[in-house]
Amino acid sequence: MFVLGSHYKVGKAKELRCDIFIEDSYKNAIELSNAGFTVILMDTNYNRLPINERIIRVSNWQEIYEIIANMELENAS
Repeated sequence: MFVLGSHYKVGKAKELRCDIFIEDSYKNAIELSNAGFTVILMDTNYNRLPINERIIRVSNWQEIYEIIANMELENAS
């Protein structure tokens, strides 16, 4: 897990070869998803704009855990 303070995160995500990216910034989520990453977007009052098929909107960390656990199960089979 990495915590990034930068605004443009696509380069670091590529460098790290991320499978998923957890984000709260709408702009970053769109940039990352357009670059091919699956993004888990933590729902906030400042990011409630339309999302695309590579973005999964969640409201808490338990949902994030469940999504990642399901992805691991899918990849194992």
